[in-house]
Amino acid sequence: MPGYREWSDKLTTRQRRLVLLRRTLCDADAEIYYRSCSGFQGKTGKDFAKVSADFWRSEVVGHTKIIALTQPGKRSLRPCQEPYWPDAEGSEASAAKKPIGTGADQKPKKD
Repeated sequence: MPGYREWSDKLTTRQRRLVLLRRTLCDADAEIYYRSCSGFQGKTGKDFAKVSADFWRSEVVGHTKIIALTQPGKRSLRPCQEPYWPDAEGSEASAAKKPIGTGADQKPKKD
């Protein structure tokens, strides 16, 4: 395959290793999960998700928010798909939480 050979010859050693890693890890139904906080947040996160999905040729999964018990902001992207979440997702300040229960809005009374 002359086209492949020309392409392959232009790769650096690091790039060749990444291609080998891709062949090893990513079969037809592979999923790459970046389990880090806010990896897909904002424009740079969306760009990373797109480039990553295209390179791995597999579905990639990441988060736009700080990871917690409920896995907020979990997003996935397939190769050749455009990121569908807003740039601002995950950057909004979290609302202050109130305690749950009767009289939670009131301050404790002093004796």
